[in-house]
Amino acid sequence: MKIVISPRELPKHVVKQIEQVHKDIKLIATEDNNILEEYWPQAEIIFSGKINADTLAKCKNLRWIQETSAGIERYFYPEFLKRDIILTNVKGMHGQTISEHIFMMMLAHARNLKKYIHQQQTHLWQKHGIDEVDLLHHKVFLVIGLGGIGQKVAQIATAFGMRVEGIANTPKDLPFVEKTYTPDQLNQALPNADYIVVAVPLTKKTKGMIGAQEFSLMKKDAFIVNIGRGLVIDEQAMIKALQEGQIGGAGLDVFSNEPLAEDSPLWDMENVIITPHVAGHMPDYLGEAVKIFCSNLHCYLEGHKLENLVDKNMGY
Repeated sequence: MKIVISPRELPKHVVKQIEQVHKDIKLIATEDNNILEEYWPQAEIIFSGKINADTLAKCKNLRWIQETSAGIERYFYPEFLKRDIILTNVKGMHGQTISEHIFMMMLAHARNLKKYIHQQQTHLWQKHGIDEVDLLHHKVFLVIGLGGIGQKVAQIATAFGMRVEGIANTPKDLPFVEKTYTPDQLNQALPNADYIVVAVPLTKKTKGMIGAQEFSLMKKDAFIVNIGRGLVIDEQAMIKALQEGQIGGAGLDVFSNEPLAEDSPLWDMENVIITPHVAGHMPDYLGEAVKIFCSNLHCYLEGHKLENLVDKNMGY
């Protein structure tokens, strides 16, 4: 009997769905610490759990963790990395919802939506000049990170008539991407871009990859969207670039520290759109994650390769 722990309460239909994968599993889904303490040493699989070093030390039999987010950087602490534990995530699940969020921000910026919402609140009928209206059509859209999300957003950008360029560790021909650069060619790609989306995971290599130098290379009307991780961008350098008009604006769903501090100047900038790390939200998020877990659980029990394996050396 293999013990599967979910250190959270799960709906009854989800419990049934997991238990139906195989008769030889026992699912413990609870937030009761007394029960968890009893089962941590027996757990072979953990579903949807943020396991710190202290808890990990109790899990002597742990072989696999299925995370319910795409971001997994919180697991890269020494105690976890030295253990022979499989880590999988839900990479690819967010492509559509995050792409829609990205275009919400881009269109809101291009069509002055913030100004018109304010006017609606104050009952003001005022048209802004044609020179203040932008179009996505024919603009250069640079996608930094051509994984599942990056490729989906590239597809949608093409439907808007945008020219899509991208940054990928291994350049290759991809549908909807006209030109691909390597990360060390980022500075060559930035000056061309009208819209930039950051869609890379947080790793040692990507931390702070967009800083003062990169902002200085961007067009003065460039609009940058970050739906990856806040620490990929040097936040203070971005604030300075926005304040000094080095770039045209930003759509931000993630930040260096969350929640964003109340005194951050980003809150009050007219050319900044802020959402509280919700780009990946979707109807029945747990249900979609459970589908991935159940498929992987079947593969695990049958000795097959799991989907969405995380490479601990690469960091994603």
